[in-house]
Amino acid sequence: MRHTKPIIAFFALVAAFSVSGDAFRVEFRNSVSQITRDGRPVPARMLYVSKTPQEIAEIGPEWSDFELEFSILRSCPEAAIHLRFFSLADRREPENIWFSKIELYDLTAKKAVKVFRFDGALDPDITYWCTGRNANPPIELANAAVPGIAGGALRISSQGDPNGKLGQFHVILRNLTVEKEHDYTLRCRARAERRQVLTSSVYHQTATPQPLAYPGKAVRNQVRLAMEAGVDFVTFPLDNLWIEPGTEPDYSVIGRIYRTILGVNPNAKLIPRVDLRVPPAWWAARYPGEMMKFAAGGNPGYPSIASEQYRRDAAAALRGLIRYSETNFGSHMAGYHPSGGNTHEWFYLRSQGRIVSGYDDATRRTWREYLHRKYGSDAELQKAWKNSRVTLDSAEVPLPAERQAERPTVFLEPAVDAPLIDFNLYLQEAMTDTILSLSRVIREETGRNRLSVTFYGYLFEHAGIANGPAVSGHYALRRLLDSADIDIVSGPISYHDRQLGGISTTMTAADSITLAGKLWLNEDDTSTHTAYRNGNRSPGWKTGATTPDQSIALLRRNLAVAVMHNFGIWWMDLFGAGWFDDPQLWEEMKRFTPITREFVESPRPYLPEIAEIVDERSMCFIGANELQRNHNAVTGPLVKLGRSARARIGAPVGQYLLDDLSAGKLKTRLNIILAACALDAKQRAALRKSAEKTPTLWCWAPGYIDLDTGKGSIEAVRGTTGFEVSERTGISFAVKPTPEGIAFGLSAAGTRTKDSARPTLSPVPRPGDRVLAEYSDGTPAIVLRPEPVPALFCGTTAVPPELYRAFAKYAGLHLYTDRPAGVLINGDRLAVIAPEDGVYVVDTGGNGPVTDLLSGRELGNGPKVTLDLKQGDVALLRFR
Repeated sequence: MRHTKPIIAFFALVAAFSVSGDAFRVEFRNSVSQITRDGRPVPARMLYVSKTPQEIAEIGPEWSDFELEFSILRSCPEAAIHLRFFSLADRREPENIWFSKIELYDLTAKKAVKVFRFDGALDPDITYWCTGRNANPPIELANAAVPGIAGGALRISSQGDPNGKLGQFHVILRNLTVEKEHDYTLRCRARAERRQVLTSSVYHQTATPQPLAYPGKAVRNQVRLAMEAGVDFVTFPLDNLWIEPGTEPDYSVIGRIYRTILGVNPNAKLIPRVDLRVPPAWWAARYPGEMMKFAAGGNPGYPSIASEQYRRDAAAALRGLIRYSETNFGSHMAGYHPSGGNTHEWFYLRSQGRIVSGYDDATRRTWREYLHRKYGSDAELQKAWKNSRVTLDSAEVPLPAERQAERPTVFLEPAVDAPLIDFNLYLQEAMTDTILSLSRVIREETGRNRLSVTFYGYLFEHAGIANGPAVSGHYALRRLLDSADIDIVSGPISYHDRQLGGISTTMTAADSITLAGKLWLNEDDTSTHTAYRNGNRSPGWKTGATTPDQSIALLRRNLAVAVMHNFGIWWMDLFGAGWFDDPQLWEEMKRFTPITREFVESPRPYLPEIAEIVDERSMCFIGANELQRNHNAVTGPLVKLGRSARARIGAPVGQYLLDDLSAGKLKTRLNIILAACALDAKQRAALRKSAEKTPTLWCWAPGYIDLDTGKGSIEAVRGTTGFEVSERTGISFAVKPTPEGIAFGLSAAGTRTKDSARPTLSPVPRPGDRVLAEYSDGTPAIVLRPEPVPALFCGTTAVPPELYRAFAKYAGLHLYTDRPAGVLINGDRLAVIAPEDGVYVVDTGGNGPVTDLLSGRELGNGPKVTLDLKQGDVALLRFR
């Protein structure tokens, strides 16, 4: 056994040098992270396509014939074709859909497979149901769709719902036999009282339906459109990679998917997203103790993230896929993206809800291993936990009652809650250990010749999770940034503030990712007008587009954010229903080609003047409680929801980790300390030193938990910020501005909220300080200290939105717009995003000419130009 590691290392070295084709890396040039191809920078622009096709048809009041074609991945005697009917109108009124013909025909074998007849009783192989309107996840509504036979046709009837709760109708054709690599067509004749869009897919109808068809027409169309727009990177999901002992893997399905994409774009560079979320049934049966468990004992069919067996077998599955891909398609491979956990994104399953997990054997085992590493002896553990009976080998995962118990404050305090704090920190390490184990496989197999991509780090987005942010497992981003095995960290554009007129912030401390030499890649899963038309709009349906113009406006904004920040971006056809299957959308991408080329060839860093600061460790000290109030009252509104106001300051803003500020890496002119609640003496000193030079907005309870004493106190807040504070009880976080606050720029209406939590801190003004807002009991809530360097203490988490802009102006920052707007600056290039209709006066700060980057049209000379913008418009300017 002693020779195992050297042999593995040698094999990995050989494998790395055997990779063929171009080398793709992320390199740091002029403080900008860029994808390079054989050392040459290339645009980090990608298309994501689903391998699950959803063929589309339309039916209306007149009888019409249509065909849906499928190419089958694998033979299956229990296939099902799922038809979904979507109407743009609410299904309030009664309506009918008729089919006079449904036939499945094998084009390869030239024979009929199944002819459904409608001249007698209902065919038992057709089932019907309806989902609730805009329900995510879909909710099945009983008796909403009623089938019947009338005049030789199948009729699906609805009595309607005056409340407008009905959404999609579903028809499933079951028990169909299909053969591998055969082409099929479903021939239909149908009509409907109102226009319906019909989408379809083919599955093996098991408890977890498995797709059976190759990428369809919408996928091929989008690959072609992307190619014509100069986008050759294509990413897509792959699953069913697990290798059962004693069997040989079958990669023919994967090869067919690769060839389908390459058949459209021979120059495509492939980055498969490798789905490792759920091992097959044989694995779960063999390793029941390695499957995750919720507190109530339920097993959702997912493996425990902490399981070493899962990590080993997932690594083997990934390794096998890489070797097959490099051997057979090496000249086309650009990277690999292992995915797992909830929605592929490496957070714990269902952690956004009330349920808690971690009660499986694998978690218990690795939890104890973590404690062994941290404490080393029973005596040290007992001292930290203040428990003379606990041992390193007997420590249990904290029970739900402990994790959700009511506490004096929203914080976990080391002196009394050490087991819970340790478990929160363990959850982050366990998650990142799994990610890093898979990223290491990519390096072992390909060296630094392929991109290593992962989802992670949603520390702003997950700040509002019910059981406390830490249950997501997304608060150890620094561990990934310190690893040479990670190139790209990715995640969706924030689902908050992505609507038309929204500013489109990220889920993470994206600017810290760039500082670490990694690339942040935005997943642009905008629900476009084609998604609206086709009835497949989640997860962004509440903020998506309904018209081509709206789609173009949203994509233009997202592109502007990406180019100014030097982010990567992929456009995501989430469910294979053609979200980007429209030439109009790709014409917008083409308009950005010269701008993108300029940013790639002459990179300049995004240097925001304002920093939003979050400390990962502090977020692990936010507790839960039985009523699930804490996230709504503190980190939810402050860290997550507050991004929209901060993004509208009118000056460039960046999102950072606290440790970058502590290390002196930031050159910002205003620091907003959002969540730095649990600090040690070294961190306090670094923050005080920073605040002596840079205007600082202290939010809520900075430094409240003193990690050196293990207790929370207002003295620790004073030691961090220099502000004396008192603790208030019996009041909400609502505040009302003083006359001086109104003169400063606050709205006379103040903030309205019933949320409350402890601690609620009131800054005590000293001579020369200015009280800008008060709590309902008349005590100060927001206090400005003008000298010697402006500082502001805001005790409420319901921060008045206008406070950010007013303080930036007071601190001497140059505001580029005369009204709230999204502003990004990169060198001599400026982007303005309009939250609402109106005239915006843009102040460039210089006297040179101002040019529209997209049209090349001169808009006038600085310092001020006037723009008449509609909500959601983006002005991309060059100024000198």
